[in-house]
Amino acid sequence: YQEMLFGDVLKQNAQDKTNTPVLNAEYLGLYDYKTNFLGIVYNGHDTLTTYSQAVDVTKKLKDWGADKINVMYLGWQDSGLVNETFNDMKFTKDLGNKKELQSMLTYFKENNVTLYPNVSFLEVNKINESFGKVRYASRDISNEFTQKYPYDLASGVFDKKQRAIYTISPKFFDVFSTNLVENFKKNNPSLESMAFEKLGSKIVGDYKKKSEFFRYNSVVEQIKVFEKLNANNLKNLTL
Repeated sequence: YQEMLFGDVLKQNAQDKTNTPVLNAEYLGLYDYKTNFLGIVYNGHDTLTTYSQAVDVTKKLKDWGADKINVMYLGWQDSGLVNETFNDMKFTKDLGNKKELQSMLTYFKENNVTLYPNVSFLEVNKINESFGKVRYASRDISNEFTQKYPYDLASGVFDKKQRAIYTISPKFFDVFSTNLVENFKKNNPSLESMAFEKLGSKIVGDYKKKSEFFRYNSVVEQIKVFEKLNANNLKNLTL
């Protein structure tokens, strides 16, 4: 499958060119939680790692001997750790102001640290486009939405109290990748890196009646996504 997906890329880069240890660090940014005001329940937001704290943590990792660091930043958008489709790809102000964001980006660039904003491409909690999951979510062979929930290791069952997870139909990979690169490069023109969940490791089909899209076609559509990302100057991808 790796050969099918990456083909010529693997042949051109057959040798591992890493010559120094590399640390992959995952930072959690904005998250939401249930709270209430006068008995009215709503989603509140709080932070785990702000922009200035991300710099502080990275400095400590540097002091401990980590020379080359890749930072996978989760919860960097207003949606926090909720995976939504790609209508808005801005860094949230809840983690710091523009000066603090720029200070983080400058420090990373000057100190051999690559920032990878994390994105879930194949599986999302919310589809923002018109008609939402009815149009864009894949379906199984019984024509039901491929909906699931996070798996709870403690109980051995899916936790239906958590947000549902929908799989994007591969028919719309091109549409969503276009939205992603246009919004991301518009808001973050200097960034050339991104981390993807699921993309490159999962094949999905869509069996909506009279509009079936098989798993082999999903591989072809993923290759097109990678080509589009590369053509839009997203040179460093982690999968």
